[in-house]
Amino acid sequence: MVELNQMDIIDTLDHDGAFTNLLRSIRDAGIEAALRGPGPLTLFAPEDTAFESARDELMHWMVDDATGLRQLLTHHVVEGRLMSTDLVTARPLRALDGSDLQLRPLGAHSRVGEATIVRPDIIAKNGVIHAIDRVVIEPQLRVQRQK
Repeated sequence: MVELNQMDIIDTLDHDGAFTNLLRSIRDAGIEAALRGPGPLTLFAPEDTAFESARDELMHWMVDDATGLRQLLTHHVVEGRLMSTDLVTARPLRALDGSDLQLRPLGAHSRVGEATIVRPDIIAKNGVIHAIDRVVIEPQLRVQRQK
């Protein structure tokens, strides 16, 4: 029998231990309440190593104000519970920031933007988390940020 996770997305990230940078950024951006809400949501969650490898590029998103950081992070969230079996067809997904998040199957893995899903289907009571190996900054987000 499969035990259901009774923790929300935030508590599941915290319990996992590989998302401390993401959790700090979520709190700084003011979107924690949305990820604790009823959902369901799908979060493509950059692990700590993804934040560390993108630190230079991310700094200009993080230092201005919470608005840019909020846009960047909500680009990693889509409405609905999308399991790995739902991610096998190339298509755009509408992210919470209103932009498209590009989904591409790649062999045994799927990619969102330039990130690869490294640990799929981490279940939370209000959605699902897919751990990814990099922070997704789609070209349209870069263009919007430069305006």
